[in-house]
Amino acid sequence: MRSKQDNARAGGARARRNRGGSAHAKARRARRGREGRTHAKTRRKKEVMRMPNTAAPVSRLFVAAGIATAAAGAAAFDIPCLERAELTARAEEWGDAGFRVEVLHDGKSPRRPCANLDARLRLAWNDQGLMGLVEVTDETLVEAVADENLWQLDNVEVFAGTGVGEPDLYQAVLAPGFTPARDTARLCLSDFRQTPALKARPLVAQAARECADGGYALAFLLPWTNLAIQPKPGATVAFQIHVNDADSQEDAIWGRRTLFLHPGGVGCQWDTTKMVSLRLAEKAGEPLTAVARAEHQNFRRVLADVATLAAEAGRRVTVTAAGIPLGEATLQQDGRLAVASLTLPMPSPGSTYDPIVVRLNGRPLAQTGLPELPAQREAALAKAPLACKAFAFSGRKFPRIEFEQPAAVEDLIGPYTLQATCYNAAFEPVTQATAPGRYGAVVEVRNAQGVVATRFVTLFRLAGEADWTSAAFDLEPPSALGLDSAVLKEHRHLLLDFARKQVQEGLARDPRGAVLLAGLHDLSPGTRLTQRTGVEARDRAWWHELKKRTGRLTLLRYHLYVPPADPKDAARRYPTFLWLHGKDATWEKAAKTELIAHARATPGFPYIVIAPHCPVGERWDPQALRDLLVDLQTRLPIDPDRVYVSGTSMGGYGTWSTATAYPELFAAAVPLCGGGDPADVERLKELPIWVFHGQHDTVVPIARSEEMVKALRRIGGRVRFSILDCGHDPGRLVFSDPGLYTWLARQVRGKPSQTPERPAGGTP
Repeated sequence: MRSKQDNARAGGARARRNRGGSAHAKARRARRGREGRTHAKTRRKKEVMRMPNTAAPVSRLFVAAGIATAAAGAAAFDIPCLERAELTARAEEWGDAGFRVEVLHDGKSPRRPCANLDARLRLAWNDQGLMGLVEVTDETLVEAVADENLWQLDNVEVFAGTGVGEPDLYQAVLAPGFTPARDTARLCLSDFRQTPALKARPLVAQAARECADGGYALAFLLPWTNLAIQPKPGATVAFQIHVNDADSQEDAIWGRRTLFLHPGGVGCQWDTTKMVSLRLAEKAGEPLTAVARAEHQNFRRVLADVATLAAEAGRRVTVTAAGIPLGEATLQQDGRLAVASLTLPMPSPGSTYDPIVVRLNGRPLAQTGLPELPAQREAALAKAPLACKAFAFSGRKFPRIEFEQPAAVEDLIGPYTLQATCYNAAFEPVTQATAPGRYGAVVEVRNAQGVVATRFVTLFRLAGEADWTSAAFDLEPPSALGLDSAVLKEHRHLLLDFARKQVQEGLARDPRGAVLLAGLHDLSPGTRLTQRTGVEARDRAWWHELKKRTGRLTLLRYHLYVPPADPKDAARRYPTFLWLHGKDATWEKAAKTELIAHARATPGFPYIVIAPHCPVGERWDPQALRDLLVDLQTRLPIDPDRVYVSGTSMGGYGTWSTATAYPELFAAAVPLCGGGDPADVERLKELPIWVFHGQHDTVVPIARSEEMVKALRRIGGRVRFSILDCGHDPGRLVFSDPGLYTWLARQVRGKPSQTPERPAGGTP
C-alpha cells in the first residue's frame, strides 16, 4: 500500500509518541544508530559534586503566584548556577544545593496518600545544561520492558522548551531500569522542536539513577545545545515535569497517577503556555513548599486541594476569592506533607474564581484558579442534549422542546427560558404543522443576560399515528448472543417485538429519527445516496439555507496567519492552507493546533493559513467552509489557484468531505488521520491528495485512510499515501517535513502534477 518513496519518508521521520507523542522502537533504533543522539549514563561510584551551598533557607510559606492561575502569567523560578560536576542521583552529594521543589501537584482530586506516591525535585544549571534530581517514593514499582512503552508505567517525563509560549520543545522519558534486563537508568528522547535550525541539531541528554527500597532517584542533564540557549544569568527555559506511577500493567496510561510541577494537568505538557519558566541565576529562589489545585465537579461545586510540609499539620487554612471567604479546613499530616481537601461553592454563572488564595494564619500560602471555566461552561452548554415528547410527531401542534437535564443547564447559566420559532419546509415561519413533512425549530436559550445560545432542531410531522406493533420486520440475531438456536427460532417474535418498540421510540425520541424521516421524505425514487448527498447532508443544507434566509447565517470564526508583506511586490498572491482542527477544540486551543502553530513559529513561512473554529459539539460543514473561503478570497491576498485543504482527526474527515463537495476550489488536499466516503471518490479523481496516517493510531483506525486510498487507486486517482511511525497526531511530523511543501508547490488548481501511483484497473 505504501510507495517506496513514502516508506523511506515514514521511516526517516522522527517518532512521535502516541497520546500526543509515542516514541516507537523502530524509529528510536534508527535514530540512535544513525546519529548517536541519546546517551543514558549511570554513575555508580560515589562522586563529589563541587556545589556551593547557595540555596536560601527553606521557607514553609510560598505564594505560588502565577503557577496555578493563567491570569498571573507563567511562574518564573530562579535556579542556581553550580560549578561543573559529574552527574549523580545521590541526594547526599547534592547537599542543600539547587532550587528545591518540596511539593508537586497531584493530577486528581482529592490528593492521594504519599505512601502510594511522593516526589520532590531539585533544579540547577551549569555551562553544560539544565540539571535536575527527582527523588521518588513509590511502594509498587512497575516499569515497561520495551523502550517504545517507557512512558506508560513508572517513569519521569521531563519537558524543556525555548520559552513559555514558544513552539520548540522536546521530551525526555526517564526510568530507573528495574526490569531484569536492565541495571542502569533508561532514557528516551522525543523531538517536538519545530524551528528548522533547531531540528538540525542532534538531541542528546544524560541520566543517572539510585535505587532504594520503596523508591528511586533519577538525575538528568539536558544540554543547552538542544535548544540553542546561551547559559547566562537571566536566560530562561520553559519546563514541566511529570512523575508517573502505575501499580500494575493494567494501569498503563489512563489508570496511572501523576504528580507534576505546573497544575494544568495531564496533556498541558504539549502547550508551552502552561509550562513554568526557569530563570538562570547565581542563587536559588525561595523553595516551593506549598501548592494548591482546584477543579469543578459537574459545574455544581469546586474541589480544592492544598499540600505543604508536615510541620504545618494541625493548623487551619482559609480559602478566599476576591477577598470573600469560600471555606476553611485543618491540615492533616500525610507522611512528610500536611494536606487538606475542601469543597467550595461554584462561582455564579458567567463568573469564575481567578485567583483562589489559600491562607495560613492570615498569610498567603498558595493560590490556584479556574481560568478555563467560562470556556468549559460554553462547551458543556453546546453539548447539553435537547428532549421533547416526539421529534417525529403527529398532529398540527408542535412538541414542546426542553433540555434533557434542566437542572444541569441551570448550573451552567442560571435560570433560563427556551423560545422556539418553527419553520416549514419552504422556510416560512409557522405556528402549526399543517402538512406532513420537514419542519425546523430555532430554539433561543435566554437567561438574565439575554440570548446565550441558539439551537437548531429538525422536526418531522407524520401523516398519522405510526403503529409499529404489527409492522413487517425481519431480524437475524447474531450468534454472539450465545442463545440456543432452537429457543431463538421458537421465540423469535420476542426479539422482533422488542426491535419494533425500539424503532418506534427511537424515531420519536431521538432527534436523529426526525432527520432520517425528513431526508427520506425529500428524496425522489432512484436517488443515489452518498455521504455528500445523504439524509444528514440534506439536513445540513436545509438549515444552511434557512439561516441564510433569516439572517442567522454567520461565518465561522477563524485564526489567521498571513506572511509579512513584500514591499517589492505589493500585488503578490500567496498559496493558502485551509486548516481544520480535531474534535472539541476550544477557540483558544484551535489557535495552537499543528499547522497554525507551525506557521507562526517558522520565520518566513510563505503560506497564508486560515484556521477556522468548528463550534464545540458540531462537525465540519463543507458549506460553511466554502462560505468562509469565498469571503476571505475577496479580502486577503490569496492565490485562488493554490489553495490547499488539510486537517487532522475530525479535521481529517472534514478535509475529505470538503474536498469531495467542492473539488474545484482546491489545488490539493492533505488529510491526516481521517476518513471519507469511498463510494464518492470519482469526484476526487483529478485532485492531488497526499494522505497521512499514524500506524499506531488507536482513535481513528488506519483502515479509514486505507479504504479511501484503495478506492482512489482503483479509479486511477492522483493519490499518495504515507504511513508514519506515530499515533493519532502526526501533525508535527508532517508539517515539519520540507518534502510536503516541495510537493505542494507543484500542485496548481486545474494543472495537477501528482500522477496516479498505480494505473486504473491495477491491484489497489
